[in-house]
Amino acid sequence: MRNFFVIVFFLVCSCHTNAQWVRVPEDRSGQFDVSLIWKFQGGRNLSGRGGSKLDFSDNNNVGFVFGYNFTNLLNLQWEISFLNPKYRATRARTDGTTETVSNRANFNTSQFNFTWHWLEGDVTPFMMAGLGWSLVDSNIAKEGSNVCYWDPWYGYVCYARTYKENDFSYNAGIGLRWDISDRFFTRGSYGVQWVDFGNGIGTTDFQTGRLEIGVKF
Repeated sequence: MRNFFVIVFFLVCSCHTNAQWVRVPEDRSGQFDVSLIWKFQGGRNLSGRGGSKLDFSDNNNVGFVFGYNFTNLLNLQWEISFLNPKYRATRARTDGTTETVSNRANFNTSQFNFTWHWLEGDVTPFMMAGLGWSLVDSNIAKEGSNVCYWDPWYGYVCYARTYKENDFSYNAGIGLRWDISDRFFTRGSYGVQWVDFGNGIGTTDFQTGRLEIGVKF
């Protein structure tokens, strides 16, 4: 991820140096963006109360971005991503013993991001910042939490409630956008996402990387 950040930095410098050669797209302003996103999220080791621990592994998966370009420079977007990282949780019991559980979590994030493009050309570096929420589901069932109901298609259905929480999150990043044509664009960025976990863990940062391919209309 550090190498990716260095590459973005040199591309930013290159774009400023050669800005006079960059075509100004007249169609970005007032246009909507829709893109498919590949998102990487770095692993993190977390510590909680009483010696409890939560270790997330690196993970990557897909998501979607819907945005609107108010001008050639300013963009507002809604991003939703679906991650499924492996984790190892150590829970501290009241009797002084511990229990370790390994599983995959659902780490779904929904955020609204403001993006500021540094140049009006079809190749431009950008800065972004946003906030939203992250739904983190452990996929571990709570004891005695079965919920049953009659489904019109499947009949009598039961499922178990799991340990999960909906946490406030926010992010910041830097990247590069290329409007390939009047219709298509691609974008890459490096950033940090902060998630405000409860249960004594507090606010935690995750390194993130994004690659997108999208259309304008």
